[in-house]
Amino acid sequence: MPSDDEFEEDRPRRRRPPDDDEDRPRRRRRDEDDDYPPPRKKGNTGLVIGILVGAFVLCCGGGGIVAYFIVKGAKEGINKAMEVVQEAQEAQQSHVNLAQIGTAIQKHHDTLGAFPNNSYEVRGKESRPLLSWRVHILPYLGEDALYKQFKLDEPWDSENNKKLIAKMPAVYGGPEARKLAGEGKTFYRGFSAPGGIFEKPAQPGAPAPKVKIADVVDGTMNTILVIDAGQAVEWTKPDDLDFSPGRPRPALGGAYPKFPQVVVLMADGTIRMLNRDVPDQTLRWLIDRKDGNVIPAGSLQ
Repeated sequence: MPSDDEFEEDRPRRRRPPDDDEDRPRRRRRDEDDDYPPPRKKGNTGLVIGILVGAFVLCCGGGGIVAYFIVKGAKEGINKAMEVVQEAQEAQQSHVNLAQIGTAIQKHHDTLGAFPNNSYEVRGKESRPLLSWRVHILPYLGEDALYKQFKLDEPWDSENNKKLIAKMPAVYGGPEARKLAGEGKTFYRGFSAPGGIFEKPAQPGAPAPKVKIADVVDGTMNTILVIDAGQAVEWTKPDDLDFSPGRPRPALGGAYPKFPQVVVLMADGTIRMLNRDVPDQTLRWLIDRKDGNVIPAGSLQ
């Protein structure tokens, strides 16, 4: 009689079900992995930019001036964000400079009883331009020694005065603004049309108006004193912006052309941000100190 072992050998054997684990990649032991670098994680450009932006705002105190443009640039990559930061820094520097200029103008008013204005040589029926208001506030900017080098009865481009163009004080333009403007030129300009703070003589041969705070009927907080213009001029030249009806709108914010706002110094000494796309009529109302019009909400920040 066959033994049980013989029956076992003749009995058909069931195939062992495939082990699912055999189809899976074996997991290396920890000691096997030590020779291989860890897998690289996908970069997070947005996070990197966010960190850079946050550090800039904290270190530079950019606050609301830089926030909009920084966030917009963060979506376009690090290189674009750096361009954005540069323009934001330029706007922030302009904020600082205009604040100093505003303080000097206020001191001029307190001392002489009026805002500074461009000076003109009055003779007969002619008013020849001499020097800019930027020259006449030098003593209130701590630049009295430079002021004394000017011949106040000569024009800005006389033999003596033109030598002083290259000595433009730092407050009239940051490093980047100077590169864009050229040596001795500034983007800081006022408005010389009728109603502006730096109004021209009413007629040839007449002196320039001496505007006082009391003459700013619309309120000093609603009237532009100095603005970051789009085109630079020699800082000693009495050449301000004229946006009278019928004249083309002047370019603004030349040192940071892509920034959505323009830094302005108001007649009360405060620094505000003017929307770059402000309507022409609103801009004229902000320039004219006595038109009696109400400035629409949201035009300034």
